[in-house]
Amino acid sequence: MAITRITLDAKTPEILLESTTTGGLYGEDGTESSDIKINASEGVMEARNNNGVAQVSASGVFCNNAGTQAVAASTGIERKAAIVGLGYGTVNKYDWENENFIAGVYGYSSNSGTAPAYGGFFQDILISGLILKSISVSDSSGTVYLSKSDSFILGLTNSGVTKTLYLPNDGIIGRTILAKQIGQGTIRFYPRSGQYIHDDSTQNDYYDIPEGWLGIFMFTRFNLNGSTRDVWTVSMCKFR
Repeated sequence: MAITRITLDAKTPEILLESTTTGGLYGEDGTESSDIKINASEGVMEARNNNGVAQVSASGVFCNNAGTQAVAASTGIERKAAIVGLGYGTVNKYDWENENFIAGVYGYSSNSGTAPAYGGFFQDILISGLILKSISVSDSSGTVYLSKSDSFILGLTNSGVTKTLYLPNDGIIGRTILAKQIGQGTIRFYPRSGQYIHDDSTQNDYYDIPEGWLGIFMFTRFNLNGSTRDVWTVSMCKFR
């Protein structure tokens, strides 16, 4: 029998379950006994064993034990994590720009203070397939003001057509945008007010990406001649 004792503590107040196992179907700490408690004074639900602790509260979710198997045994490999998200479901596609989707984990953040806000932070990240949020710019497009959610720009303008785009202004150092011009026209990038574009030590008023070229824009901040600048650095490369 997995549960050996249930304790109701009206003074704390707390409900404590003492178990001889850990983790259920996907946990890898099965031989470890564990304590599961609901503590009203701390406002937390907690599961703890000798390997770590997991807590759920109104403040968030915390776990410091990578003891949950993330892949099926039939794969012949082991991938363990502290938090596993498997996003199975049914969602119909949105034909343009993948606005409809299913995700195993979805992260979004907003900060009312002055520090940057990230949807997720990873000390080291292993990417098995990279997908960038993209938009297309064609002859019929108006002036485009890019937001922080735009990562890849596909230029489709035809010969003699130049379309104007303004780079994001959220000011997060390290933000990266890729822009590829496929059509025979041009896509032209401007910084927002108070920001600059540099491909070297000299400022550019704007930057054009012509046919066949890929522009790589990265936001940073540095001192130039004693003045601090918010700068979009840009590099360009071609298919050959």
